[in-house]
Amino acid sequence: MDTTLKEFQTFLIKRFLLVMIIVSLVEMGVTGLINSVIIPFINSFFFAGATPGRIGINGVFALVALILSTIVLELFQFLLPGRFQKWITSVIGFIAEKLPVRGKADASGSSAAITQNEWTADLLTGMGKPKQFLLLLILLGCILMVVLPMVIGAYLYAKTVVRQFSIIAAQQQQERLLYEKKRNLMLSDIAHDLRTPMTTVNGYAKALHDHMVPKDKEDEYLDGIMRKSGRMNELIELLFSYVKTDSEGFQLKKEKTDVCELLRMMVAEAFGDFEEAGMELEVEIPERRCDLELDRVQFSRSIHNLLTNAIRHNEPGTRVCVAVTMEDDLRIFIADSGKPIEKEVAEHIFEPFMMGDSSRNSKGGSGLGSSIAKKIMDLHGFRLRLLQNKELSTYPIMKGYTKAFMITAEIA
Repeated sequence: MDTTLKEFQTFLIKRFLLVMIIVSLVEMGVTGLINSVIIPFINSFFFAGATPGRIGINGVFALVALILSTIVLELFQFLLPGRFQKWITSVIGFIAEKLPVRGKADASGSSAAITQNEWTADLLTGMGKPKQFLLLLILLGCILMVVLPMVIGAYLYAKTVVRQFSIIAAQQQQERLLYEKKRNLMLSDIAHDLRTPMTTVNGYAKALHDHMVPKDKEDEYLDGIMRKSGRMNELIELLFSYVKTDSEGFQLKKEKTDVCELLRMMVAEAFGDFEEAGMELEVEIPERRCDLELDRVQFSRSIHNLLTNAIRHNEPGTRVCVAVTMEDDLRIFIADSGKPIEKEVAEHIFEPFMMGDSSRNSKGGSGLGSSIAKKIMDLHGFRLRLLQNKELSTYPIMKGYTKAFMITAEIA
């Protein structure tokens, strides 16, 4: 979700800059056209003999204001003779003084500035109403030429934003449907995983209860019940962990912890599982102390899930390594020499309910282990990544391994 928001923000900034550049170029062209063609025409046609300075679009607005002011003045003179005339005349004079237009040269060749009274008299008497309205239409057309690119640019930008919103909404809807599909499939698979051992446990227990099992087979049946019930407990615990870490208000209980010592304890506890799976477990954890603020229970759960994945999704004979490096940052590697994860699966490895096609049928799994591990690391502010092949080869300590989950944390 955060990635989508950042992409959308980047998209908005890029489109806004593109629209601004295009609108600015168009505005430059329009302003040049007004200054080089329309303003000289207005000056020669409406103010014969006067020579304009650099009027520009500001002068156009001032001319419009001047003409509208004269119209308002005449309207007030008609409705309220004698009243407000002095005030409106002063406003008209103030606007006229801001226009860079010079009068025609006198007999000596000098150029005298047109006074505000001359402007007012020219607009009120000399120009006449038809010319006034024609000039007003031309000037309003100039303003429209200036404003229209901005309006069109704003409209196109808004249209693009709305379209992008629709695309994102459709993507989110598709992702939600895919999420629900994966979740329903996961629930179905977990229900199957729970039902199968439950049936076995129930059958074994009934056989023992009815004294149908020979004495020399009772321990075997009891072992079967222990294994199956342990598997059910593991699935239930996994579901509980996922729901708990994903629930609102969940908080870590952090305390200062020696990460190296904690990892050594976890590896020692898991050694028997690796040995039973026929895998070789290697440990590269420095003897030095490395303290981090973390939730021991949740952090251990995350590491346990990654170690369980290594056992569950690799073949006997695979070498598994738990390594720690402490340079600029603390890096924890849980690596193995097994087959690389398919690209399609690797891209979504930390999404809930994600697992390879063969995982369910061959080794079991809910697709939640790596997702829970990622969520726990994110809550700690640590980074969890999957590295394979070339990415992994950049770390000398990982020589000989094909893939690894790497946890990165800042050392205080």
